[in-house]
Parts: sequence; structure tokens; C-alpha cells
Amino acid sequence: MACPADEGSAEIRLHQKNNAVSRAELKDIAAGDAGSTYQFYYDSGKLIFALNDAFPFGDVTATRLLQRRYYYHQGSPILCTRKSVEGPADQVESLLHKAPNEPVDCSFAPKVQRLASAVVRGAAATDELKKLLCPQPPRRTGR
Repeated sequence: MACPADEGSAEIRLHQKNNAVSRAELKDIAAGDAGSTYQFYYDSGKLIFALNDAFPFGDVTATRLLQRRYYYHQGSPILCTRKSVEGPADQVESLLHKAPNEPVDCSFAPKVQRLASAVVRGAAATDELKKLLCPQPPRRTGR
């Protein structure tokens, strides 16, 4: 999926088990070097876990990496955590694995859940994904 005016794009991979989507991957590529990947896990069609990794940013000596985790039960977020590290580009992945999970508020969890609901529908949800991922033009007030 491509956003209008080359403002970014997205790629989706769906993994099935027993004729149902059990896992989905979303690569959200914003304009420039920004973006992130999401991994969604489903049980009987319901989202149970989402992992969000922001693309590394910075330079070779000071690269920052951020990871967020969202846990759901019966359609509601029950725990949200994050890890954040900064260091040399060739060491941030290792540093991230060693970093502790810090609890955070779940205010972003509903958007992640909307993404997961759209992603599981694949190409049928392209318009909805564009609304969720692509920059929207400013609204006119009609004055």
C-alpha cells in the first residue's frame, strides 16, 4: 500500500494456522527514514499481543531503538510496556534484548488494536489502513 504524494507506504504479511490468521506483520514506512514494524498475534481471531519496533534512528555512534509491547485480553489492553536504548549502531539490538521492560500507560493501545483489526483483513482494508497510517491533509473549516 502506498500513501498519496509519496508520504510513505506499508507492507503486510499474514501467517495462517488452521485456516485462520494467527500472526500478522505490518511494516509502516513513513517518508524519510522514519517508520516501524508491528507484529500482531491472534487467538481465535482476537488480538492477544502486539509488538512494535521503531526503525533505528540516529547515526553510527548514537543510534536509538524503541520497542513497545501491548498485551490484550478479551479485546481490552491489560499491560503495555516499552524498552528504549541508545548506543553504537552495531550494538543497539544486543542492548535492547538486555534492557528491562518498563510499564507505560496504554493510551496508544486502541490505535494498535485498530491497526491489528485492519491488517488481519489484508487487501480488503487498504482504505482503512491509509486513514490510520498516511498523513492526512489539514481539514478545511469552510470559512
